[in-house]
Amino acid sequence: MKSGRSPPRSAHYQLLPLYHLNTTSPHKDFTLYSTKPSPSGWKVAVIMEELGLNYDTIWIPVLVDHLNADFVIWDSSAIMLYLIERYDKEGKITVQSAAEKAVMMQWLFYQSSSQGPMFSQLFYFGWRLPERMPTAIKRYQDELIRIFAVLEGVLKKAKEDGKDWLVGDKLTVVDLSFVIWNHFAPFLMSTYERTFAISQDYPHVFAWHKRMTERPGVKRILEQHAEYNDSFAALSAMWK
Repeated sequence: MKSGRSPPRSAHYQLLPLYHLNTTSPHKDFTLYSTKPSPSGWKVAVIMEELGLNYDTIWIPVLVDHLNADFVIWDSSAIMLYLIERYDKEGKITVQSAAEKAVMMQWLFYQSSSQGPMFSQLFYFGWRLPERMPTAIKRYQDELIRIFAVLEGVLKKAKEDGKDWLVGDKLTVVDLSFVIWNHFAPFLMSTYERTFAISQDYPHVFAWHKRMTERPGVKRILEQHAEYNDSFAALSAMWK
């Protein structure tokens, strides 16, 4: 079955329709299998853009590394850790000391066990489930607010120490892992009964997110995401 529209091309990757699922891509070094709406797949794409890797995308959440005997790995966080371990030799988006690596893993686990699941449940109960369940929606709205409050507190403390990022004094894979789901937050909270103003209530999260979305690689992925998900095309405007 073909996808509904012709995907754009870029210097780094090609988004292939589903009927190419069982083929290889000899002109690219990697094949990233994902789904169009899935933040987890787009999360990996952000890291691949940041590392300047040459890849195809097919819509299922798995990565095939053609540079490493077609090594296959699944789960977005595991994929990102594999990519930085094998292809970030210069430490562009990772850290070196044991302590900083431990903190990096801490935040990566927090993203994959708290932010991702809680935000996805809010999306499910708020937008995918046919019948409305106010109690479930409120539960996950409260979780989103709690997670934003955690991030705000940590980023505020970092700024007081003269730093802008979650780990050390540089952008890492951990910061980038939060971008896609955070980008959804204004949309996810658009039915919230009270005010949800990120720039006012979470100014350090707002500034952190804006710094990342201004990066060329992140910007390319968000533009691709908007093109493939028409209902989310206004997400960037919600962050202004």
